[in-house]
Amino acid sequence: RGLFEGDGSVPQSRGVVFMVGVGQDVSDLRDYRARMQTWMLEQDFWVDMNAFVADWSIEVYGDARYYGVPGTSLAERRDTLNHYLQHQLALARTGPPEAGAARTYLERAHSPLANAAWQWASSFGNTVIPAEAMQSYVSAQTYAMRFYANGNGDADRFGFAWAPRNLGGILPGEFARQARGVLERMAAAIRDSGTTLDAGDPGAGACGTPGTNTWCGADVDGARTTSAWGRFATWVEASLVFTTAPQTIPADVPSGALTLQLQQGRFPVAARSDVAVTLTSDSPAGAFATALEGPWSPTLALTIPAGATVSGAFYYRDTRAGVSVVSATAAGYATGTQEQTILGGPAISVRIDPPTVSVVAGAREELTVDGVDAYGNLVPATAPVWALAPGTPGTLEPTTGRTVTYTADGPGSGAVVVTAEGETGPLSASAEITVSPPPVVRVASITYRRVGPRLRVDVVAVDAAGKPVPNAAVAVLVRRNGGRHLTAARRTGALGRAAFRPAARPGCFRTRVTRVAASGHRWNGKTPANRFCIKPKPKRARTAKAKATD
Repeated sequence: RGLFEGDGSVPQSRGVVFMVGVGQDVSDLRDYRARMQTWMLEQDFWVDMNAFVADWSIEVYGDARYYGVPGTSLAERRDTLNHYLQHQLALARTGPPEAGAARTYLERAHSPLANAAWQWASSFGNTVIPAEAMQSYVSAQTYAMRFYANGNGDADRFGFAWAPRNLGGILPGEFARQARGVLERMAAAIRDSGTTLDAGDPGAGACGTPGTNTWCGADVDGARTTSAWGRFATWVEASLVFTTAPQTIPADVPSGALTLQLQQGRFPVAARSDVAVTLTSDSPAGAFATALEGPWSPTLALTIPAGATVSGAFYYRDTRAGVSVVSATAAGYATGTQEQTILGGPAISVRIDPPTVSVVAGAREELTVDGVDAYGNLVPATAPVWALAPGTPGTLEPTTGRTVTYTADGPGSGAVVVTAEGETGPLSASAEITVSPPPVVRVASITYRRVGPRLRVDVVAVDAAGKPVPNAAVAVLVRRNGGRHLTAARRTGALGRAAFRPAARPGCFRTRVTRVAASGHRWNGKTPANRFCIKPKPKRARTAKAKATD
């Protein structure tokens, strides 16, 4: 402003600002973008820039290793270059109305200062590449900047940093010749980029005749792509952030004081106007208040006044044990959340799960016990001891601990009882037990079929409804002419059939089932009638020749 106003001896003239930039080879840009967004909301600053500064030139000294990626098209290279060269203007264009002053000014004055500083490993980005590749790099930057600036309604504004450096130890005369080639190519690219060769692709003249890409297509060894700078085309909302740590509090006991802060990235940001904040919880039993004594409400409205960054204190109370998520919302800001851990109160009763058990004899059932506090929360039961009510068929294993296994050993009924310690005395609960006889499995049929030198004996097991019982263990004794011929055991298949294969000798066979074992079933112990006979082969008559021999 002082340079603009001067001492009154010369006409007033708006000047030029050069902004020190951030290198392209930065892996994490979140803090940089957050700071820049905060800066773009400083309306008074940008109003002053508009009044006193004609050109806003930001140093965007690119890294050639992000340019010459083999296999990338000219349009891809152009857009990747502009992601970095134009990132400040791109961010301003996506900002909220409060960034309007910055947006209006940068649309008129933004002037990226690109990189023509050849053979630098840092400070000017990385341009340690051959002279021919540097000529391509400056041409491509020219094309990208002219393409982006087209249609702004004002003069195209961009420039280059020119600072040749003989880092590679080239002979002085040869270095001067190569550096002059880079400089002349930059000048020609700037001139030709203004030639209207293709109205749909402004600036392409910097690369040569349309369709040839004579000057913008060089590859750079080790070049790689990056998407980091393209994210500046999206404005990230400021956030509501809990500045106090998550808390662990007993049920129905107020938390310590909680506060919120407005942040852009990781940095505090002042409210541009009063911010109306609403606090809610995902717990139906949660409540908020601005004082420990209440009043308490399921939701709470707070205001962060204009110019402030932090809310006033508030408190949270909950009767539902577990983790409750508290949320803070406000228009124009990303929602802030924080988990609060609520502890259950002392147990006033115990309960068994499941409360009733219906099983068949021989089956097992797992039971667990939990304490219940005054708010219905499940809490650990203290020193639980298990027992069976008198007359209950079965056993328990173990008899202490949260979980036990009941095994039914016969039909009948009764109860499983648990006793735990409470603050004012013992606590107990019981689960009803009903034990039914297991369903019957029976042998429906025994059939025989001769298969070559073997006899196939099929035993079919079914349940009371006549449906096949798979995977049942069936043991049999096969007799031939009253004597023991085969003793074997098999399991039934999907159709309830077990197959046995004794030798098919002449005689009469009978099969007796000695055992059927199927999970959850009991065998009725019966073998259906069965019999199968194989007649001996008749003797052949002796021939006349044989008789003569005799």
